[in-house]
Amino acid sequence: MTTDGKPDSDDPSVASSSGPDEPTDYQEWLAGSGDWLDLEPETRQVRAAFVELCRRASAKEIVTALEAIWLLLDRAALWVSSIQTDVAANSSGLVDGTCAALMPTISRQMRSLTYLGRSSVDYLPTAMAAARAAFEVGLRLTWINTPEDHEERKIRVLRLHNDQARWKNAVARDYDRSSAGGDRWRRAAQVQAALVGRELGNISWTGQLQKPPSVSAQLHELDLDRLYSGYRLASEYVHGGLSSALETEAVRAERSPFGIYWPNDWSLAVLMCAWGCRFSTRHYAGRGFNLGPLRGSMLAAELMLLSPGPGWRQNE
Repeated sequence: MTTDGKPDSDDPSVASSSGPDEPTDYQEWLAGSGDWLDLEPETRQVRAAFVELCRRASAKEIVTALEAIWLLLDRAALWVSSIQTDVAANSSGLVDGTCAALMPTISRQMRSLTYLGRSSVDYLPTAMAAARAAFEVGLRLTWINTPEDHEERKIRVLRLHNDQARWKNAVARDYDRSSAGGDRWRRAAQVQAALVGRELGNISWTGQLQKPPSVSAQLHELDLDRLYSGYRLASEYVHGGLSSALETEAVRAERSPFGIYWPNDWSLAVLMCAWGCRFSTRHYAGRGFNLGPLRGSMLAAELMLLSPGPGWRQNE
């Protein structure tokens, strides 16, 4: 990025710079943050100060210092909310309306993550679920808005609505087997199916609506296949898999003074939130929004990568 906050390239695969003593895990997720870190002395100073603090401070002092990271993410979440408010107020049509409905998930899940982080690093499994949701919704927004042709964007939105109508009908059938009944879900499915039928009629669509692509396929279309490994790891926490349970026991054996987990274990969750914000900028932030909060989320990810992990020794 340039010093005025504008992307210097549309290619998100630009490598971030790193010094000899910096961790490289998930560095590819930072997507060019090194460019603006190198250009902004103030940001480099914050980064250096945080590294020095982690080297000298106690675990309790470092937890207090993590508040700077949570504040950066809170600010980014508020920024996404501002974009959503603008889209909802100044746009019309199915595409922008659907995107405006999706965006609050990013900001809500990011705020959930910062609440969990402030409470305890041991809430990492739940934070991973929140981060995955923010990442996945941001990715979906980018997938919707990638085609230059407006009709193609509309078809992508209709694929989402059509898939949700099918899903709600399935939920309704499940509820029909209980005393609650599925009428509420069935009515919601009918509303969404009617919307799809009406919009398809307006554009004289005669084809069949395919199901939306998987996360893996969406990332592949954007040439971001490398991000799928992190999404897969976060999904293991979401599903409560055996691997995530066994990993928790392995981490516990490391005797972190911060709890079960280390602050550095939160790296992926914060990086996924930063990507959720970055995805939000691809189509809508060009309306004049200052990209500072996005850059802040990327800095938060950088700092969390540099926070204590296994091998850190508490300052006595």
